[in-house]
Amino acid sequence: MTTKALYAIDGDRCLLRLLGQIRFTECPPIDRFVKDKLQEGLQFVVDLRETTLLDSTALGLLAQLAIHAREHQWPKPELWIANDQMRTLLESVCFDRVFGLVEAPMQSFPGREQAIEDAPSDAEELARQVASAHQDLIRLSLENKVAFQSVLDALTAQSPG
Repeated sequence: MTTKALYAIDGDRCLLRLLGQIRFTECPPIDRFVKDKLQEGLQFVVDLRETTLLDSTALGLLAQLAIHAREHQWPKPELWIANDQMRTLLESVCFDRVFGLVEAPMQSFPGREQAIEDAPSDAEELARQVASAHQDLIRLSLENKVAFQSVLDALTAQSPG
């Protein structure tokens, strides 16, 4: 399956659909898109029903949605899932506490879906994205701090300056 990130705007919501394996190398353009839409005041619903893998950087990218919603006193963002394997992964990083996990039937997005542009990113941007994503995961819970602090420490030690 090809990795894709698609979106559709529905009023004040951005419906983000992630397809395939979402690894750290795919995250920078998605992260730029998410940050832009959060700045516009859009709330997110994320469709993970056709996502086969989320690495820790991709999970951290999603964590920023919950953090942003909490800081703005918005309702919990929804993550649409289709199987117990994805539910188990999301619960393992405490997403069930900060997202609504919804076993949603397959349905079309309202409006026309568009692909998030896959603008190239350099090594420095990728390193910043990975570190930022892990910081966001750590912010969600003590369990995540225990699980990911050593990763963040190693990333920070490798960063120049």
